Amino acid sequence: MKKLAILFFSLLVILVGCSNGKKEEKPAETNKAPEMLNVEIQLPDQAEPNEKVTLSAKVTQGEEKVEDASEVQFEIRKKREDNGRMVNGKYTLAHTFISPDTYNVKVHVEKGELHEHQQESVEIK
Repeated sequence: MKKLAILFFSLLVILVGCSNGKKEEKPAETNKAPEMLNVEIQLPDQAEPNEKVTLSAKVTQGEEKVEDASEVQFEIRKKREDNGRMVNGKYTLAHTFISPDTYNVKVHVEKGELHEHQQESVEIK
């Protein structure tokens, strides 16, 4: 039994002695939080009822254009109403406003774990 204990202790000393004691460090940039998304909505200042207009969103992350957002939604509602409708799009949306009013257009963008939204108004006369 003594021989077995000495053998075990010897192996333990050899294994501990062979390790260099250094832990592998992760590069600093993996600990850095991703840059925020920036959404710039591009709308006409005015439009006529029943006129088809193009709504678009320019999405960037830092200096880079985002072309791989997992989801982009345009939310369109009359300014004085609480309910609106969500319309999926990929950075642009052709939309026809039916009645004269001021509309709020909000764009929701998701990329990975990030979510950003921006809102602008358009007047339909």
